[in-house]
Amino acid sequence: MLCLLVSVFLTSFVEAIDLGPAVLGTYGPGMSIHAANCQSTFQVKGNSSCNQVASSMAKTENEFKQLNPWIDCNVRPFSIIDQTIVCLSPGTSSMTVSWHWFNDITFDCFPSIKPTEYNSGYFAGSEKIPADCGKQGTFSWNGNSVTVTYAWRTTGGLNYHEVSATAFAKLIGSREIVVGKTVEQFQVAIQDPGKVGALCAGVC
Repeated sequence: MLCLLVSVFLTSFVEAIDLGPAVLGTYGPGMSIHAANCQSTFQVKGNSSCNQVASSMAKTENEFKQLNPWIDCNVRPFSIIDQTIVCLSPGTSSMTVSWHWFNDITFDCFPSIKPTEYNSGYFAGSEKIPADCGKQGTFSWNGNSVTVTYAWRTTGGLNYHEVSATAFAKLIGSREIVVGKTVEQFQVAIQDPGKVGALCAGVC
């Protein structure tokens, strides 16, 4: 495995940037550089505790500390500061995730699925369609997770994914029901952030 250089303190999980297997950590007051083996890394933004970042990665704090042993999680209130790099477990990658509202049928994968079924179901789109039609991935953000089936093609790069409206609501922790709502009502109901930096496991 490649060597990763990382700062002692990390940041809160507001948005993640996939940096690959070998990167150089950021420097700042009170920060030192440590080396560790890491198969996948991402950079997080904002200030947070280890537990908050671990939840964003759909992990316990102990699991997070095993992946990032150089971080002092006893520092309060923030063990993790802006622009620092952390290890992900193998098979996990960071993605920008937005949502799509369907008004028409898409023929990319499943033309028999109605727009209302897309909006109220758990589906996703990526650039790797049609190869990934019917495959599944799981997105995690801020302690929430949702498993989706790939069903349409997007543009925006391999690190950009869209999910259906219901799937996005679940991802951000909203219990709003899509059925019977207009797209504008849905946006207001979930206090739409537009997009989030989520982690993906499975097909990504």
